[in-house]
Amino acid sequence: MTKLFFKQVEKENGLIGASQLLQRLQWMLSALEPSISTFNREIEAYNSIMSVVYSSVNFAFPWLDKFLYKFSQGRRKVHSQLDSMNDLFARMIAKKRQDMANTADTAEPSETE
Repeated sequence: MTKLFFKQVEKENGLIGASQLLQRLQWMLSALEPSISTFNREIEAYNSIMSVVYSSVNFAFPWLDKFLYKFSQGRRKVHSQLDSMNDLFARMIAKKRQDMANTADTAEPSETE
């Protein structure tokens, strides 16, 4: 599945629908939540980010974010949560790429025959 994801990303020239991917991540994290409590912070961050992203005020006045960031502690918190989520995604992607590379290295037939 991961290989298909990266092929699709390459096919789309690096442009992917983040909203759909984040919804899938929320579903996955929610399913794991009872057994893995370490994702609680990420789930909370995701929900906060999505509430801001899909806020009607943001759709009507996207430029307002720059103003709110300067004066609103809550907006700065959401930006901080977004940075944390971006870091989480970057680590997940790097780990998957490393796992795929390791799998590809072990799956290659030996040339000693």
